Amino acid sequence: ALRVRRAEGREPFFSLDPIGPGRNEAEGAMQAKRFEPEWLAGTSVGEVMFQADYHLKELSMGEHDQPVVGMRSCFDFARTSDFEEGW
Repeated sequence: ALRVRRAEGREPFFSLDPIGPGRNEAEGAMQAKRFEPEWLAGTSVGEVMFQADYHLKELSMGEHDQPVVGMRSCFDFARTSDFEEGW
C-alpha cells in the first residue's frame, strides 16, 4: 500500500465488477477483478484486497453471522424497513 502511495500518489483500489453479456461466458465468469494500479494484480496485497472485498460482500448478503454487534445484512434492513410495502 505504501509503494502504491509513493509510486502512484494515490491509495490502492480493488473492485469486483460485473462483466457485460458475451464476455468470458465460456469461462463462466460473471465478474472481473479490477485493480488500481493494475500491477497490484498477482501480488499478495492485491489478493488480500480481493479476499476482503469478497468477504464483505458475503457479510452484506447474510452468508455469515455478523461479526459486529448491531451489524446487519441487506436482508435484515429490508425486513425492518417496510420493504414489502414499498413494492
